[in-house]
Amino acid sequence: MSKRVDITGQIFHDLYVLEFTENKNTHAYYKCLCMKCNETILVSYSNLISGNTKSCRSCGNKRVSNGVEQDICWELQNKIKICAISEKFNIGRGIVYRIDFS
Repeated sequence: MSKRVDITGQIFHDLYVLEFTENKNTHAYYKCLCMKCNETILVSYSNLISGNTKSCRSCGNKRVSNGVEQDICWELQNKIKICAISEKFNIGRGIVYRIDFS
């Protein structure tokens, strides 16, 4: 049996590791705080390290209102960087990528 690595306090993408919670089927699970929306979720150590889990599911599935979507489309057409758009509207870059501005 391998030793559990203490990753409490570390940040993986948008997830801040709060504490170790349990071992389940040889996987260590940690309670993490999503820094985008302040939700807490359980994530396995392997998913944190590999980058398979980057934020909570509610952040990834967020939708924007039609008015905000039009504003984002305008900014995309004016060649504004996606990072700047996601920070301005406080949304994830994945949401910006899904918007069809053609």
